[in-house]
Amino acid sequence: MNSTTQAALLVPTAMMTILALYASPARAQTTIVTENFSNQSLPSGWTHHQGGDNSWNSNVDFVDPNGNGNYWMVLEGQYDQYEQSTGVQTVVYDLSGCSAAELNFHFINSDDEYDYCDSSWDISDDDVGDCIGVSVDDYNFELLESLTENDYATYTTHFIELDLSPTLAGGDQLSFYLAEKDNGPYSYDGLLFDDFTILCWSNETDCFDGADNDGDGLVDCDDPDCDVDNDGDGDSICDGDCDDDDVDLNLWDTDNDGASTCDGDCDDNDWTLNLQDQDGDGVDTCDDDCDDNDPSRYPGAVELCDGVDNNCDGVQSIDEADLDGDGFRGCEADCDDNNPDAHPGAMEICDGNDNNCDGNIPGNEVDDDGDGMMVCAGDCDDTNTSTYLGAPEICDGEDNDCNGNLPVDESDGDGDGLMECAGDCDDSDPDFNLDDDDGDGYTTCDGDCEDRAGDFNPGAH
Repeated sequence: MNSTTQAALLVPTAMMTILALYASPARAQTTIVTENFSNQSLPSGWTHHQGGDNSWNSNVDFVDPNGNGNYWMVLEGQYDQYEQSTGVQTVVYDLSGCSAAELNFHFINSDDEYDYCDSSWDISDDDVGDCIGVSVDDYNFELLESLTENDYATYTTHFIELDLSPTLAGGDQLSFYLAEKDNGPYSYDGLLFDDFTILCWSNETDCFDGADNDGDGLVDCDDPDCDVDNDGDGDSICDGDCDDDDVDLNLWDTDNDGASTCDGDCDDNDWTLNLQDQDGDGVDTCDDDCDDNDPSRYPGAVELCDGVDNNCDGVQSIDEADLDGDGFRGCEADCDDNNPDAHPGAMEICDGNDNNCDGNIPGNEVDDDGDGMMVCAGDCDDTNTSTYLGAPEICDGEDNDCNGNLPVDESDGDGDGLMECAGDCDDSDPDFNLDDDDGDGYTTCDGDCEDRAGDFNPGAH
């Protein structure tokens, strides 16, 4: 900066406002950076951007406006009859540890009037006016504050405090862009900056480590940072809230079962779902015990022959049912659970089944001849299909109807091999039969008087 410009930028001491008047609130804080430009050069990593019609006249300089050895950074154009833009981009500052942050600096507007700033801009834009912006990607800068005369009186020291907390929601790696534009033939219209400071406030990061993490002199749950109810359930982590970001995890015990969701209650609106393990089987209803009054019932239990779902899988084994209602289940050796007459110890009845379930069917409960009747049902000869209880009598010399009596005409009284029912005309005399011994076509029962001579018969002449 030439001596004329430097002299014109001098500001009366009476117009300066002492920094102490703008002290930050008395709370624990960390200073990320303070730049006071005492070495009269851009801080390491800061970049000077030139733009406008005569960008080579874009200038960054350092002056001592009060002659007290306190240097300020000045953004201006060397020849103000032209339009040029001067910008300074800072390095990227890491604010990842900050729950809240603030940018402070002192600022003097040396007659800059109408160079307005848009809400956002590209740092390569020559039309950027008098302002300061912030970026989370080191490229797209959003307006933090307009620095024109319309906003801040000229030749007056202003202390600027800008809240960075909203910006932190978009990212915690921030860079800044200070911009000044000469908008025509105005004299000495630069911007002066001093004490560029970023303050960071951090919450207590661990409420149970016995340390003062944020440096405010308060440890763990004595720090108000820890005694915060984030989820609105009425309790903080210091009260015992196990997850202060989830309102469903709390200390309420809504169903009065003795446990809250923070204790592990799986449904705090249903008292039957709890952690009590009433039957002492090692499993509670929150772990899917389907009957907490029966120690033999819990997930993974061995199925017993008791007619209940022991392993709590919702399925009862078919062999644990008593389908026929005889008091015995399939798993209790009921050999036919569809027949109430068949079960262990049952009396054998004449039905062709193993009624007592001993694995054997009694011999008299079979129908060997296939006539539809078993011996136990009255078949008196299970080798003869014509013999069974109620069968019609036929001329075979058998008790076909199994009434215990042989019809009289089915006997061979004279032993001639012919029964009366078969045509023996005199079953008391063996000479009367149906034999035609002489072949004359007549038997003794036909009247053949001499069945040994063919010439003697009822038809001889």
